Amino acid sequence: MANGPNDKPTQNQTKSGPSGNDMNDEDTDQLSNDGVASLCATIDQLDSCLDSLEQKNDSLQSKMKAFLNSMNEENSEQEKVTPEVDKKTTKDK
Repeated sequence: MANGPNDKPTQNQTKSGPSGNDMNDEDTDQLSNDGVASLCATIDQLDSCLDSLEQKNDSLQSKMKAFLNSMNEENSEQEKVTPEVDKKTTKDK
């Protein structure tokens, strides 16, 4: 019985697999399940990597904020001291 381009093979009919061997529906289902399982495992690995990167990013961001706050405080303290030094040097001239 010939199949048209839109006809699906019946349970007992075979399809040509990637290696040219005939495959039945059970074989293709198994390949599909294996492919889905592999994709799920890869997605889980990517998710773990992204979680790790997000944690590192958050840590770096908080360290940078602390560093910037420290630098701002240090600059503020220097600005308080610097005008006094400038006044003394201008009086000496």
